[in-house]
Amino acid sequence: MSPTVATFLFELINVLLLIGLLGWLFFKPVRAALQAKLDAEQQRRDELAARVTEVERQRADLDQRLRASETDLAQLRQAHLAAATQEAAAIRAQAHDAAARERESVARTFAQLERAQLERLSAAVAAATRESVARLLATLSAPDLEVSLAHAACRQLAALDGSLLGAVLVESAHPLGDAARAAVTAALDGHAPSQFRVVPDLGAGLRIVTSKGLIDASALGIAREAERLLADALAVESRGATA
Repeated sequence: MSPTVATFLFELINVLLLIGLLGWLFFKPVRAALQAKLDAEQQRRDELAARVTEVERQRADLDQRLRASETDLAQLRQAHLAAATQEAAAIRAQAHDAAARERESVARTFAQLERAQLERLSAAVAAATRESVARLLATLSAPDLEVSLAHAACRQLAALDGSLLGAVLVESAHPLGDAARAAVTAALDGHAPSQFRVVPDLGAGLRIVTSKGLIDASALGIAREAERLLADALAVESRGATA
């Protein structure tokens, strides 16, 4: 081998050894530093990706909560609307019932006023009828009327059981004559004691008070009976008119 080739190979080997030594001495720390930087950059990327993932998860969770809140709000709004609708319906029903009760109350009030007015009118008409009958009987007052009323009272008295009548009070507008007293005594058939009294308001006829009731065959009694009958008839008619 020529000295030139040997020298070249020796120098080449030296250069390669120098490059290797420099690489071992200098490039390894550089590579380590670069690798550290790469690892740090990768770590930052991983952390950033983790943060992005967490942000996405939080946003998804927030979206889910927002949708749940909107659903709850819609349900709450619907519940409040239903409650308000129900309350409004209840208020309308109460107002309708109150109006119906008010109408019924007004109708009852008018009916009561009408009945009261009819009753007052009926009482006035019946009282006028009583006065008219009393005046008519007073105008017709005559012995025949007096005798007829006395006989009517005695017939009613004779129809009763004299033994159960107790003391009998005979009232008349004028002192009774012997014939009328005898008729009363005959009607009692001696079963009950009798007492006679003058009551001028009777007008004519007899009013006999017994323990079994009252026998009123006087002009005043007839007038009052006419008043009662007319008042009853008017009351029945007024009830039929207001029913």
